[in-house]
Amino acid sequence: GAQPCVSSMTPARTADPPLVLVLCGPCGAGKSSTGNTLLASQSFAAGRAARAVTTACEFASTHCSGREVILVDTPGLSDPETSVEAIHAEITRGVALIAAEHPGARFAILLVASIAARVDGPVVEAFDSLRQVFGPRFARSSLLVLTHADLLTTSASEYLAGSGPAVADFLSQLGGAPRLG
Repeated sequence: GAQPCVSSMTPARTADPPLVLVLCGPCGAGKSSTGNTLLASQSFAAGRAARAVTTACEFASTHCSGREVILVDTPGLSDPETSVEAIHAEITRGVALIAAEHPGARFAILLVASIAARVDGPVVEAFDSLRQVFGPRFARSSLLVLTHADLLTTSASEYLAGSGPAVADFLSQLGGAPRLG
């Protein structure tokens, strides 16, 4: 099997700036679980609940090939109990904390969506609203991560092709092809 990028014995310090992966997506999409998979540990609280599990940004880190990788787990973009403005403010706060602690860090945004739900217009609108948080380079720094891939009966490309032109247009702007998680 694949080896996780973890070096718990001797965390390597290099001159390379850390890579920061910001996990964003709707409530219940699997952001925390995706983070735990990438970390190869249960660092973030994850699970099905009637209310949002993550209400404030949480942070965890690991090392991969000698480089520090920091994950930022964010509140869900679709939490009905919290305004979009408050969610964006919390994501901004969390990203600013990491940026202040790690000048020169490289940031990537992992847009986490669940195949168990739909990747449709409202999900794309929630993702697109993150331009207000991350600015004009948002799309080039973003990658779509699809969770619950075991539910697919077609390829990810075929699944997304059936999502409509608004979804296709948004995805064409992103920095990479969808990844299955």
